[in-house]
Amino acid sequence: MPSITQAVTMECAGTGRSLLTPRPVYVPWFKNDIGTYLWTGTPLAPILQAAGILPNAAEVLFTGWDTGVDLGVEHTFERSLPLADALRPDVMLAWEANGAPLLPQHGFPLRLIVPTWYGMASVKWLRAITVLDEPFEGLEQSREYRYKQTDSDPGLPVREKRVNSVMRPPGIPDLLSRARFLAPGPFRLQGMAWSGFGPIARVEVSWMMA
Repeated sequence: MPSITQAVTMECAGTGRSLLTPRPVYVPWFKNDIGTYLWTGTPLAPILQAAGILPNAAEVLFTGWDTGVDLGVEHTFERSLPLADALRPDVMLAWEANGAPLLPQHGFPLRLIVPTWYGMASVKWLRAITVLDEPFEGLEQSREYRYKQTDSDPGLPVREKRVNSVMRPPGIPDLLSRARFLAPGPFRLQGMAWSGFGPIARVEVSWMMA
């Protein structure tokens, strides 16, 4: 199969969870669970097309080797994509990151990469790909990764990455307060903004001075 390499910013769906009020009881992410890699692999669409997609196909299910307990249920991590999204030319199966074989924690030997969606869609340690004729209702799809207002709210599915940005913080941080100190003079601000819905139109920056 053809090999491609593309830069993809991987972002956990829980980015910024520690900044919410009230603070959710889950992995306390700030904005440290984001990274951009050069992923190398092969497009998924030609593989699905070569295997043969029946007319009633609705979704493509990706099953990893990892198994654990969430919400009191032991299960294998599985996520699905609507067929149209799985056939996008940028969706790929990757075996390298930044020119080296995938690290074990990054999904060795093979993982899915869905560039426009949050990281949970890019299933790691792939062991099976299954085309379904109905929507997948697994725990990680129907009960987790949902935008909810209350515990009883079924919520909306978490999918494409919403507009977000990070900036390389200037100066030197104070040990306890984490306030940053910067010497007088010019300083170049560096950062990145991205979205799963298309290009960023503009970036606005504001700051406070003590």
